[in-house]
Amino acid sequence: MSRDGVERFNDRVADYVRFRPGYPVGVAALITAELACPPPVDIVDVGAGTGKLTERLVQAGQRVYAVEPNPFMRAEAEKLLSTRSGVTFIDGTAEATGLPDECADGVTVAQAYHWFDADAARAEFRRILRPGGLVFLIWNDRRALPGSLLAEYDDLLRAHAPDYEALERRDGDNSRVAEFFAPHGFRETCFDNHQRLDWEGLRGRALSASYVPRDGPLHEAFFAGLRQAFEHHEVKGRIDFSYDTRVFHGRLD
Repeated sequence: MSRDGVERFNDRVADYVRFRPGYPVGVAALITAELACPPPVDIVDVGAGTGKLTERLVQAGQRVYAVEPNPFMRAEAEKLLSTRSGVTFIDGTAEATGLPDECADGVTVAQAYHWFDADAARAEFRRILRPGGLVFLIWNDRRALPGSLLAEYDDLLRAHAPDYEALERRDGDNSRVAEFFAPHGFRETCFDNHQRLDWEGLRGRALSASYVPRDGPLHEAFFAGLRQAFEHHEVKGRIDFSYDTRVFHGRLD
């Protein structure tokens, strides 16, 4: 993982904690069912960030090693889970977790795979997984239906966020996922997920993304357009920010 990928969220952590979506309970249930291991199950949550998926896994009774290289995000995860047992926080990356060989039944990656060196991460996951272990790549994909606020949101990003196209994950045919899991293939499971946001929440959700300008003319133009879109679509002061939570899972060994 590049230094840029690690540091891009340094000034976004507060917005990330408050306004990024979590993950449906069904995601943790799926992981538990697919692993089908007698407890305790050991899961390495790579790119754990502020702990949004880690929390779900701990709630499901898993033993979790949360690997996160950004110290500010890791500190928020530690604060979130400070009263919970069964979680260990590690300063590491997808390419070098610092964990011993064959220590994990499963590896999870939530909203972080696009930051990795895929080949190096794949080799590291194979090293830390026990025989038969599974990898789960997870994304909250915005549901940008034609005519929706999220479609307008995407248009505004393309117009006013120069880094958006380069940094946003683009897997229209799942080609990168298929390459990662080759030659075994993978399964995909999808869950409904959404947020109900007022204007402050929508603004904070946008600012949590590393590619949204934080100041300057592009910032002003983006948020002027976003405010117009909000006012067009809001009902009783709130909008739906809807996602498909997609879980790609399979073996590497």
